[in-house]
Amino acid sequence: FESLREDSQRRKLGEEHDELIDRVKNHQFNLESTLNIDFLISMEFKKEFAESKFTHTKPTHIRVISDIHWDINRGKGYTFDFGEDFVINCGDTASRYDIAADWTTANVRRGVIIPGNHLGYEYPYEDCPPSDFKNTKDFQITKLTQAIGTNPDIKVIGAISKPFKIAPKIMLVGSTLYSDLMLFGEKHFEEARALAGKSINDFRRCHIAESLTKRTTKPFTIDDHIEKFKRELKALDKKIAAIHNYPVIVVTHFAPLPYSVAEEYKN
Repeated sequence: FESLREDSQRRKLGEEHDELIDRVKNHQFNLESTLNIDFLISMEFKKEFAESKFTHTKPTHIRVISDIHWDINRGKGYTFDFGEDFVINCGDTASRYDIAADWTTANVRRGVIIPGNHLGYEYPYEDCPPSDFKNTKDFQITKLTQAIGTNPDIKVIGAISKPFKIAPKIMLVGSTLYSDLMLFGEKHFEEARALAGKSINDFRRCHIAESLTKRTTKPFTIDDHIEKFKRELKALDKKIAAIHNYPVIVVTHFAPLPYSVAEEYKN
């Protein structure tokens, strides 16, 4: 039944199928579009998640880092030596893709990068307005993926990236995740929404792609933030469900639970 369903949907997509698959793999998609992302995810993951290039057989030490913010901190004399560790970079290396790519290639030998919410705060195409398609979050993620793509041992991963092995029997999935602002329950949702709107600069500095074909953009809003969370959570669930007989590491930029917060920052 599953095979027949997939064949039917593949025919329905017709000649556009391969193009859509390429867009999904390269993060060139619009979350508000009508592309059948769920179908593409389930079909591609089933046949491809075991084909990862991350198949190092030597012992793997995993180092988790986040929020380097190199565009702000690069003048402070910090140095990094990760050696042969597999580096999981949870995001916000910089607010521009080019600075994030330069820092990564200079400091990381192997690992993964998850796009943070600050990507898109600054605009690499300075001759274009902030609202230009080339300065959107979506386009910067695509450009970061392409810039890092020359190194087979470093990958940019997001909600629709296929799972892959970071060791012979360890799989990793991840995404920015964002938030549904329900951390303290429905009773405090409006309060959380108001606080997020006041405190998170995404909603003042960032634009996202509204249409890939028309290359139109829109300001990134709290509603977009919540919708991204719902879609990315659903995508992560699908990926994890497709993995059998392997432990899975799930990495996100936004901490998913209160238990993720260090003791010194609680309450």
